[in-house]
Amino acid sequence: MYFSISLLCVSLFYWTYCGLELPLGSQILSVKEQRNEVVLYALVNPDEEIRETYNILVYGTVHDIEVNISDYEFLDSVLLQSGSLVFHYN
Repeated sequence: MYFSISLLCVSLFYWTYCGLELPLGSQILSVKEQRNEVVLYALVNPDEEIRETYNILVYGTVHDIEVNISDYEFLDSVLLQSGSLVFHYN
């Protein structure tokens, strides 16, 4: 079953901040590469009408970021273009 989500991202230099709106009580499971696209997997209740926003930080390896990374829970790292691009999702 597919579930429609709302995603708002703002890119600042070498990192991106995203607000992901999911049903209340959702659990983000992982972030993976699939067919050269980044896919976020989450356990959701599609019948839940109340939404909550999950704040996600995306940044590349060796790039400086201007936020406190300890404020975010690590989700996963994704390798694209045969591993030449590495992005971390917190």
